[in-house]
Amino acid sequence: MIPNWGVKEKERSKKVPESDKRRETPPVSIIGVCNRASGRNIIISARKWCREGLISSVGDCTVTECATLDEGLGLARRNPSSSVLLTVGFEPDVVTAKLQRVDAERLEIVIHTRSGQVSDSVISAGLLNREPNIVRGRQDPLRALNKALLRQRTRAVAHARILESEADYQKYFALRYEVWKELNYILAKKEALFHWELDYTDRTAVPVGLFSRQDELIGCGRLVSALGKEIPKERLALIEKLARETNDPKLLENFAYPQGMKHPYDVLEGFPGFSRFFSKIIRARKSNAELSRIIVKPTYQNQGLGEVIVDSVVSAARAQNIAVVFLACLEKHHDFYEASGFKQVEGLRCDEFVDVNVPAIAMVQHLS
Repeated sequence: MIPNWGVKEKERSKKVPESDKRRETPPVSIIGVCNRASGRNIIISARKWCREGLISSVGDCTVTECATLDEGLGLARRNPSSSVLLTVGFEPDVVTAKLQRVDAERLEIVIHTRSGQVSDSVISAGLLNREPNIVRGRQDPLRALNKALLRQRTRAVAHARILESEADYQKYFALRYEVWKELNYILAKKEALFHWELDYTDRTAVPVGLFSRQDELIGCGRLVSALGKEIPKERLALIEKLARETNDPKLLENFAYPQGMKHPYDVLEGFPGFSRFFSKIIRARKSNAELSRIIVKPTYQNQGLGEVIVDSVVSAARAQNIAVVFLACLEKHHDFYEASGFKQVEGLRCDEFVDVNVPAIAMVQHLS
């Protein structure tokens, strides 16, 4: 299995001047509601973030303060596509109790509460889970606001789903090949004549696709679980059927389990010390999975979609009660994955990795 090398490489392009960004993006309104006087400092900070351009990739940004939660919700409902409701000092259950059924599909909400630990915060731009971003403890909500705006912007043009159909898988394997071939990340011994990229780790992987409004697959990622946790038999049979129909024996060879494997995270064995790191997780009886194949179609890059895909895959991990998610990536992509809550694993770094002479690192996120 090859690590997450392509995402940042392919999302890199000439920077767009801030003035052009502001012409391209609509104005955004942050609607603030405080449950206590001291919480107004957060609202004041939000106004400062708008003035200083720290609210990312938006046009004109304004902050409106409302006296009550009902007033704030009413204002957000009037223009849900260009506003974010920021509540300060309310417990999450108080806010969610006020929501109507359609609000979960339409509104972006950031809940800031002092209760709980910072580690219990849920900050995501993922599209599989539409729950509000919750910021706990003394953490400021800037990152959560940016995530909410990114999700709002993406939701206007795309949707995400876990792949299940024959058509979905065909698009998925083809997109993986298209992007990775261009980046020269497909190893010669793994390359098939048929232009798909798949391997045995797809046997335990939950694939997440990002689709345009026209249902074009524009990005993907996957969550690879441990051995013995294969995907449902009907889906496994579907992938094998699709591979056989290509009449390419290399694809079937890639899909078969290699002899003597201990776990599907073989790429991470390239890091000195990974076995020790992985053993600690097993001894602690923590469920685990690997995030990989984060890919964005070339014509849709530089819009933050890679971050949306990462967050969507992590939300799929939460839904499966996965405790630990890890990944391998180029060292230069550290900041990209850190934005989604991953931290570099101390000591897991190498200068030459899977036949490519580039520095690589392992990263981890503890979900519980």
